[in-house]
Amino acid sequence: MTTVEKTEDSLSLTREKIKNYHFLEQLLTSFQAEFVNLNQDLRDRYSNYYVDTMPLLLDDNNISFRLYHINFDKITRLIKSTPQAILGITLKVTIPYKVRFKELYNDDIINNVVVISNNLDVLSNI
Repeated sequence: MTTVEKTEDSLSLTREKIKNYHFLEQLLTSFQAEFVNLNQDLRDRYSNYYVDTMPLLLDDNNISFRLYHINFDKITRLIKSTPQAILGITLKVTIPYKVRFKELYNDDIINNVVVISNNLDVLSNI
């Protein structure tokens, strides 16, 4: 498995590479399931507009996760009570999608950043 090292800035993961990280694959699978549920709900609610189409299109091929290394070595020096090594990453999630209404289309992107650490107290003190 590829890891983000201190000497590297980040690691970009798309499609098949996401499957190497169980928690990312689980996150993506859960999101896709909710996306399908939302899509079906919109289609059912507005069935007169979406007879043979879906209101939302997910661009599965361009979903990406970018993992950034966090330099916790410097952060832990600022916090006095750190009995364990602190590990963590910043995860930037990019999910492109398209909204369709009749013949109109609009492209958009979900961008979100999540910080994951083995010590939540450190994150709350930053």
